[in-house]
Amino acid sequence: MTAKQYLNQIKRYTKNISRIERTIKEIRRTAGGAKAIDYSKDKVQTSPSNHTEDMIIKAMELEDKLIAQKDMYQDAVALITNQINQLNNPLYAEILYQKYVELKSLEQIAVSINFSYPYVKHMHGWALVSFEQTFLSNQKENTQ
Repeated sequence: MTAKQYLNQIKRYTKNISRIERTIKEIRRTAGGAKAIDYSKDKVQTSPSNHTEDMIIKAMELEDKLIAQKDMYQDAVALITNQINQLNNPLYAEILYQKYVELKSLEQIAVSINFSYPYVKHMHGWALVSFEQTFLSNQKENTQ
């Protein structure tokens, strides 16, 4: 796993959380849109419909999954932030933190730290190399 892949797990958790939240919202919207029953018409024997109940159960299952994803997200943010803060170069740490924890673009980072975009892009590459050598080189050696 490269440093970029490792650090992007925060972004993946963020996207998963957003996706699950949108799905829950859609299920609730659909389940809440149940129509009232018209008892004035002739009664027809039918099997009971559990569609709304099934949707509510699905939403509850997704809420459990959402809680688990949020826990994993928080754990990943804490671990990655700690690792980034251990880098010897404060500029590398700042760039990686803003890029992978705050999810800023390199252009936004360049503005916030008052450096040119090409310089930040170059430093980002070196910061990834430094992070990989510091934290991920042991993982690669163990998997070979």
